[in-house]
Amino acid sequence: MTATKDRRSNPRFACDVEAEVRLDDGRILPARTQDISFSGICVVATEPVTPRSRATFALRLVMEWAETEPVELPGVVVWCTRTRDGHQVGARFDPQAMGEDAWQRLDVFLRFLMGELSMPRGDEVAPD
Repeated sequence: MTATKDRRSNPRFACDVEAEVRLDDGRILPARTQDISFSGICVVATEPVTPRSRATFALRLVMEWAETEPVELPGVVVWCTRTRDGHQVGARFDPQAMGEDAWQRLDVFLRFLMGELSMPRGDEVAPD
């Protein structure tokens, strides 16, 4: 994971995370993230997505010993470009649709990517 500097107000973090693009028309597209920030996301999806479409981006960290619940982030597709591996989709998160829980989960997700947090292994989790 690395931060990318550019003219954006929020730093982007390159990452490869399992994702789904859940479109308002009911389609669910498998995807992988390319980068993410507090303001938006870029994924490679299996099918094209029309700009201005509303979608929820569901991200899931999958490791050898654990898998997280999806972080669901509502957004609006800004652009879509065909690539060798599928369709690169850029979206901005929708502040009106993001509830407090979504903002908190995005914050935790980005802090994990930045190395500020770690996910405990199964043998490190305290019993109930």
